[in-house]
Amino acid sequence: MIAELLFFMLASVGVTVVISISSIFEPIRLFIQSRSSFLGELITCPMCTGFWSGLFISLISFDINPVYGGAIASLASWVCVSLVDVMHSASNYFEVSIEQGDEQ
Repeated sequence: MIAELLFFMLASVGVTVVISISSIFEPIRLFIQSRSSFLGELITCPMCTGFWSGLFISLISFDINPVYGGAIASLASWVCVSLVDVMHSASNYFEVSIEQGDEQ
């Protein structure tokens, strides 16, 4: 059960990241944003996209309640995207510090 839940979370987070923040899906996101601000917001929000991807994936292939699956995927997606953002911010901070000669 734990392995199935972990696999479900990884699949949901992967789909969410590809849809909501990857460069390969950017033209589609921009097209959707130009047509509908509501759908554009939903497709660029990792929590929103995570919920719907989790709901859809749990309906198709996992023995998980779709609403719980959506909630689990939404939380997991938010955590993963937030951690990536933190690492990216820290990397930028250190790059700027080194370029300005502030290394100690």
